[in-house]
Amino acid sequence: MRNKLLILIAIFIPALSFGDWEIEVPYSDSSGKSACIGVDSNNNPHILYFVDDDHFYHIYKSGSVWYGPYPIEVVNYFTYCRMVDLAMVRDTAHALISMEYTATGDYLLWAKHLGGGVWSTQQIPNTLVSSNSGGYINVAITPGIDSSLFHIIYVYYNYGSPILYYRNVSAGWQNDIAIDANDDPHICFVYSDEGVKYRKKSGDVWESVELVSNTTDPTFTSIAVDGSNYPHVAYDKDDFGAVCYRFKDLGGWQPEENIGTGGGWNTYGSSIVIAAGEKFVAYYGSGDLKFAMRTTTDWISEDVDTVGDVGTYASLVIDGEGYAHIAYRDATNDRLKYARSIEPVVGIKEVEQISNINARVSLLQVHPNPFRKLTTISFGIEHSAKSIELKIYDISGRLVRNLNCTMPHAPCTMQIIWDGTDEAHRPLPSGVYFLRSVVSRAGGTGEYIAQEKLLFLR
Repeated sequence: MRNKLLILIAIFIPALSFGDWEIEVPYSDSSGKSACIGVDSNNNPHILYFVDDDHFYHIYKSGSVWYGPYPIEVVNYFTYCRMVDLAMVRDTAHALISMEYTATGDYLLWAKHLGGGVWSTQQIPNTLVSSNSGGYINVAITPGIDSSLFHIIYVYYNYGSPILYYRNVSAGWQNDIAIDANDDPHICFVYSDEGVKYRKKSGDVWESVELVSNTTDPTFTSIAVDGSNYPHVAYDKDDFGAVCYRFKDLGGWQPEENIGTGGGWNTYGSSIVIAAGEKFVAYYGSGDLKFAMRTTTDWISEDVDTVGDVGTYASLVIDGEGYAHIAYRDATNDRLKYARSIEPVVGIKEVEQISNINARVSLLQVHPNPFRKLTTISFGIEHSAKSIELKIYDISGRLVRNLNCTMPHAPCTMQIIWDGTDEAHRPLPSGVYFLRSVVSRAGGTGEYIAQEKLLFLR
């Protein structure tokens, strides 16, 4: 690990070489419809998808070998599979499947991976309506929670009148869900032609519905939550003419930003992810699979795959080492495809130190790194400084530990020990974490930020 001062300008800026992607076709007989992707603690990709509208499958890659496809549910001719979503807790894969069965109406199916290609499935009892429920579903599992708490939203269809349930919320369809560090759900959804909407549950109370965009014929929303528990939403707008982004902070919803040209009907939207505070989106545009990242001022996009009509049903995940994985459909050949970035997409832009800085932090040493039980963080404060913060984030950008630090009389050198636990002193899982130190200058004349990457092994 390099011991080097890293000064960030506004936000961390990922360093990405355009066009550097590995493209694979895991299985030629797969359709890629409803593709969704997750990674386990070893950064192996797991993909769920369905074929011929009635068979859901699971595949995963370990090393250079793809394993599967493993059937998730044995379905018959009368069963029609609509959508599927995947969540990973440690090394356990969970799936939520929207099913349509002509005899009993629609329903949701929960599946848990038991290892060895074996899945255990269970129909979720529908206590809200007697039948016809389950279109456009999403599932989220709270990270780091031993009980693997589920948060589920789905749509009840009453022949043209969709109602969105979070095991009971308001109206909408084509939805997505994210869970913040307080275990509170954030949802975004489309309701008729009224636009993209957002709602959050705080404790036991659902806050008021907020309008994200009143665009023409919006569809297929995606949501992520940052380390400060603020929502970030990506969506198609204006008859699929553009893929857009909007986020909320202390000042409310910020102006809409255009990511790129939309892909048209049946593209099944974009997929937004936040990793180490960075924003990334995979989406379908003009017949190609695109990958976008947000810089300090704008979104920049690159082509991931341009061979044929590719990129529908795009699903994005960033693994514990900062690599991007995308599962998507090749509509030209009706098959599943997979892309992985050759280099990590999470990173920072380094700039040289300025000799006349009046207050700065030098991150001198993190040792040992990697570590298994304890690591010592040694740092120095030079000249006058007003305050200092030391915070640890996981790869998703979620704040997991605030290392309380009393402001010293600078200049001085300090040491703090971290034991790999979160704010409640619960053991965190193995993986990559980011230590971020922020020193504010006296007089409110600016702040200086340093970051180090930590590898925790159990």
